[in-house]
Amino acid sequence: MKKRKGLYLAVLMMLFTMVFGMSSMAATKVVTLKNNRLTGVSVKDYDDVVYYKLSVNQTGYLAVYGYKQYSYSSAGEKNGLNVQLCNSRKQPLEEEYNTYLYKSNNWKNYYGVKKGVYYLRVKGSYDAKIYLKSTFVAVKEVCGSRKARASLLTRNKTRYGLLIAGENGAKEEWYKVRLPKAQKLKLKLSGKSSGYVAFEIIPASKKVTLFGSYQSCWNNTKLIQTRNNLPAGTYYIKVYRSNGKSSNSGYYSIKWM
Repeated sequence: MKKRKGLYLAVLMMLFTMVFGMSSMAATKVVTLKNNRLTGVSVKDYDDVVYYKLSVNQTGYLAVYGYKQYSYSSAGEKNGLNVQLCNSRKQPLEEEYNTYLYKSNNWKNYYGVKKGVYYLRVKGSYDAKIYLKSTFVAVKEVCGSRKARASLLTRNKTRYGLLIAGENGAKEEWYKVRLPKAQKLKLKLSGKSSGYVAFEIIPASKKVTLFGSYQSCWNNTKLIQTRNNLPAGTYYIKVYRSNGKSSNSGYYSIKWM
């Protein structure tokens, strides 16, 4: 009788493990995200996880748009969404709550990426539908990796640069401007990223002192303009992540005006 009871309990435990094991597997979904196409996935519980898989054929940036809608909310009402970029092995390239898509940032975030496979990880919510759209834009970057190799800017021509997800967070990118005569220096700067992009003007001559030569951008555009004419000569622009973190990725632009 004891053997039969023990066997009965063992069978129950096995069935319990199988049922709950299957349900936990079913809570993770992998969906292919096609470029520039809004894709919705239904989730039932907070423990659900959705991986949106996407492929990138060249270096550039991803503009990710997304939100979630609850079944009990008003029709068309959007709610904020946490998204986490992962590599091809589903290993995170940013902190879990680093990226939050919501109304104030137009439900968008930007990631600098190289060629490869990526996943956008989203945790579930109670009885909701998660919507994501990713648009890829190729960027051919021309910049210097250090001051001695700074890339020369041409007036009235916009130059684009990338902050690649997962690369060294302390990486710097260098540009330079040559003023043929004394004049004001005006730069139009833009940063579309998951954190602040810093721009710093550094004169080649130690005799020149600049005030207000630092500016930072986060999903906006700003201008740097010197108050007075600068002496003729070379001026460097150093671009880097303000927080020094590899999770801060996206793209930026510089225009000498």
